[in-house]
Amino acid sequence: MFTSSQSILNIQDIKDDLLITKAGTFCLIIQTNAINFDLLSETEQDAMIGAYAQLVNSLSFPIQIVIHTRRMDISNYLLYLENFEKRQPNKTLRDQISYYRKFINQLVVTGNVLYKKFFIILSYQEAETQKMGALSKVVGNTIKKEEKIEITPRLLENAKTNLYEKREFVVGLLSRMGIKAEQLNSRQIVELFYSIYNPSESDQQHLTQQVEDYTAAIVQPVLE
Repeated sequence: MFTSSQSILNIQDIKDDLLITKAGTFCLIIQTNAINFDLLSETEQDAMIGAYAQLVNSLSFPIQIVIHTRRMDISNYLLYLENFEKRQPNKTLRDQISYYRKFINQLVVTGNVLYKKFFIILSYQEAETQKMGALSKVVGNTIKKEEKIEITPRLLENAKTNLYEKREFVVGLLSRMGIKAEQLNSRQIVELFYSIYNPSESDQQHLTQQVEDYTAAIVQPVLE
């Protein structure tokens, strides 16, 4: 007997661009770009460290920094180059494409090329939901719930007010470091978790329905 992905993940709902956990915590997810620190001059590095120190020292609330790393899959790109190579009537051009294709393939194989995504998570939870959330407990790999958090309009609006204020503060500090930050919407949050738990499928298939239409488990059980 297999357990559905929804019963394992600590996610109750994704609503109004916020992720809501089974413990009643509202999470706002910000995606940021990266800066190559090693390519900066010494003066720029000092300025970057100072800006980061200012960000950390200015925080009056907790944040979570998440880095999602995946090995780069360029199989489709290599297939495209191979087909493009075959269609070229010019032999010199075919040879150049062949050399480039082999170079890229070897670079990925030997270098284990990775790509990373960077996220900052802001959270909010009201006092009354903290007590209710404490009723959640983990049994093995399954999250067991005695009571479900009710997401009322008032609770949702309070979460938005709190998290939007935090978002503007964090985004403003990040902009001083030259880091672009953008909040993920509901669809992007669903796609993020889909890509995390379905890495192979997400490269080939994309979600086409509305967020509200995904009511069944979208993660298949892994068989060993």
